[in-house]
Amino acid sequence: MSASLFFCLKCLMADEIEGWVRSVLAISDPHWRAQIMVWIMGSQLLLDEKPEQPSNLEGKEPDVEWELSYRLTGNYTGRFKQPIALIPFIPNANKLAFRAALRKYLTDSELLEWRKSIETIDYLALEALPIAEGIESVINTAL
Repeated sequence: MSASLFFCLKCLMADEIEGWVRSVLAISDPHWRAQIMVWIMGSQLLLDEKPEQPSNLEGKEPDVEWELSYRLTGNYTGRFKQPIALIPFIPNANKLAFRAALRKYLTDSELLEWRKSIETIDYLALEALPIAEGIESVINTAL
């Protein structure tokens, strides 16, 4: 799931992000909601204003890495002679659009509804909700 979400966040045009986020957040399954909340928390590093790379996710918690993501270090040119200008993994315009869409569609009242649905499944409440503690501040942090 993480690779798919990052792929969309990286490859969509900035003006397509809001519709994509709306559709991702429209899925009402508690398992899905728990995974999205955990992913948002684990993705903070790549969603901040600094041009971080998937390789920087290695060993971080919660784990949102995907297979071989540690090899994505910012050189997406195919050239390996120095000097190499590193390219941000997620375009800044996409980060801004993503955060704006999260603020628009994942409001405090919506998050409360999400938490209530997650709490209906004991193991999700025990595993996902503690990780998602503080998600409001992550969503409301501006770039």
